Amino acid sequence: MKRQLICALFAAVIVVAGCKQPSESSPDKGGGAVTPAEAGSIARDAYIYGVPMVAQYQTMYAFSIDKSTPQYRTGISSSS
Repeated sequence: MKRQLICALFAAVIVVAGCKQPSESSPDKGGGAVTPAEAGSIARDAYIYGVPMVAQYQTMYAFSIDKSTPQYRTGISSSS
């Protein structure tokens, strides 16, 4: 659970850092600064949308990639 939280927070940081800041001449934003409320909303959305993806990857990794875990079932095969 702690690992999922760290991954989700990392995803939130990437989302916030990757957001395009509007220019000063943009009509919808004056200075282009993100308010604390907007940053909180972005982080919350990143957590909501990011945690399921991280959890899915962790499951796939344990079941299909990491052979040292007891959950390992089979590898990922590519069909050609």
